[in-house]
Amino acid sequence: MKECPLLRITVTLAAIMLVVALTLPGRVAAMGMSVDIMPNFIGGGIGVTSEWSGSRESMVGVVPAARVKWDNNRFVEWYALYAGVNLIDSGGWEFGPAAVYRLGRKNVKDDVVKLLPEIGSAFDLGLFGGYSYVNAGDIPFRVRVGITATAIVLGSYSGTNVSPYLTTWVPLHPKVFVGLGVGATWANASYMNTYYGVTPMGSAASGLQEYSPGGGFRQVYAWPALLVKVSDAWYVGTGAYYQRLTGGAANSPIVEQRGSCNQWTYGAGLGYSWQ
Repeated sequence: MKECPLLRITVTLAAIMLVVALTLPGRVAAMGMSVDIMPNFIGGGIGVTSEWSGSRESMVGVVPAARVKWDNNRFVEWYALYAGVNLIDSGGWEFGPAAVYRLGRKNVKDDVVKLLPEIGSAFDLGLFGGYSYVNAGDIPFRVRVGITATAIVLGSYSGTNVSPYLTTWVPLHPKVFVGLGVGATWANASYMNTYYGVTPMGSAASGLQEYSPGGGFRQVYAWPALLVKVSDAWYVGTGAYYQRLTGGAANSPIVEQRGSCNQWTYGAGLGYSWQ
């Protein structure tokens, strides 16, 4: 499976939607409704996403996900190409190591982009931290805010990504939840040049002009999602994920001439949860 190489907690929204919902454990009770999300789960999703970052072409992805809690607020989570471990137990605070496996850009459909040097797989390590707030008032909701920062430690290239995010979930019914998330991703010049730059060799092979972007915010994103509890243990959900490439990413000839700065992902997921 080829990667749309944006740090999305997951490659397809199927996983993103399922993961964000099920990784907000806890109960908020008000007016007969609750944000009732199980602390442990396994699941997965299937969806359609960009073939590569900035591509007009799409691909289908199947993504696994899991979360296991231990000792109050501590947990380990694995969503597609991302994994993290919360090491602290301090109310709603979260902090710990994070890892990302990045697939490269290979064997793409676009006749021009395929002439550029291929991008190999890489492995990131870093940290994540944040806070999850539960409102138990007349209108219950849950908000999670945080940031993830990782750097490539294994691979033929280097790069750093920093992603702040904000998500919220509100119950419409004891078994129906709606969610919304927003965020952005900053990347350093090395990462930007790998995925959006055009080297002299790449320019000669593809006909695209040479391009060397600097570091900066490369995307903003937003997603809505719907999650339904179909039994005591099973959840299903669906949603859409929109990314807008910005700055040096949006101005790349790879994106301007061969792709689009508007990137869509959509899909559905299924999860099994337990206490």
